[in-house]
Amino acid sequence: MSPTVRAWLHGLAAAALGGIYTALSAALAAPQAFDLTSHAGLVSAVKLALISGAKDAVLYLKQSPLPK
Repeated sequence: MSPTVRAWLHGLAAAALGGIYTALSAALAAPQAFDLTSHAGLVSAVKLALISGAKDAVLYLKQSPLPK
């Protein structure tokens, strides 16, 4: 794997993790909406993490398209 592709994959993973951390901070800011001890609250937190992670990954792809 070339260093360029490796750096690009690292950036994409960092963007997705940033979105997941956003969801975790939302769970800390609004614990009544994202009650991690209940099934419904946990499902809501996972949905938010997936959506936020995907959004940040797509924004990264817009900024840094696939390397050749």
